Amino acid sequence: MSYADYGRPFSLGLFNISIDPNIPGTFEVIEYNGTYLPDRNWPTDDAILRSSASQIRIAGYFQNEKYFEPVADEIRATFRLQPRRPPDSEGRTVVAVHVRRGDFLVTEHDLCRPRYYFQAIQIMRGLVQDPLFLVISDDPTWCRETFEFIPDLTVAESLSGKDAIETLSSCDAFILSNSTFGWWAAWLANRSPVIAPNRFLNGRTWLICPDRWITLPPDGREVSAS
Repeated sequence: MSYADYGRPFSLGLFNISIDPNIPGTFEVIEYNGTYLPDRNWPTDDAILRSSASQIRIAGYFQNEKYFEPVADEIRATFRLQPRRPPDSEGRTVVAVHVRRGDFLVTEHDLCRPRYYFQAIQIMRGLVQDPLFLVISDDPTWCRETFEFIPDLTVAESLSGKDAIETLSSCDAFILSNSTFGWWAAWLANRSPVIAPNRFLNGRTWLICPDRWITLPPDGREVSAS
């Protein structure tokens, strides 16, 4: 397996998958970073057909399950994670609340506002029995201050990437931030309900959430359901 370098290392070792960043010989890069286009061929298809290269590297953010829906079971089997249930959760419905801040504070990405999380928690209480909200974040201090008045909620200590995604994917339901890290944890877990922002990147249209997920505006101004 080869890959394109997006400035951060992949962590495929979690899944016992090795990668080789070097493709021998010459190759053409075909890149697509737009949104999923319903009822259309893959945006890269025509470029591949037109190419005369003997090797092609496809790069981009193909973040919609409809790109790979026919092999969804195979993907979940390949990228299986070790279960990491939180302690003292037996008999509870553990709801992961993934809060992404970190580098989003200094980049062009929007942040989900506190009101989004409050609204999502309120909705989730009406969907599951005996919820235990587990906040997993790269900024646990901010989360403790923000969510301190919410009952049935605990904030996890800082976790490594491996521990975080294993804990997330072991939960029973999900409230996501606008982060593909949490998106993949929820998608691989294949449980519901899932509540996610309806905008992932600065208000741009990006059809990223499966139709079965509930979506809310990241600033919490209005409620809509997929």
